[in-house]
Amino acid sequence: DQVEYILHKAFPNPIQYRRNSEDNFLLKELANGEFVLMAKVYLKDRSEPVILQRYLTLWESGPLLR
Repeated sequence: DQVEYILHKAFPNPIQYRRNSEDNFLLKELANGEFVLMAKVYLKDRSEPVILQRYLTLWESGPLLR
């Protein structure tokens, strides 16, 4: 149904919602550093969201994101 992305508080908009399933609820942001990305995935057939977490390491020496 929708995804609520919870980014680090240093982002201008740390809480963002995506509702477009055609682009797989895509989130694009410029970032550098390390932080924990959290997402609450709201499914149509569940009352509680599925909570996901991922530790991201984004440094200039890392792979190029396109």
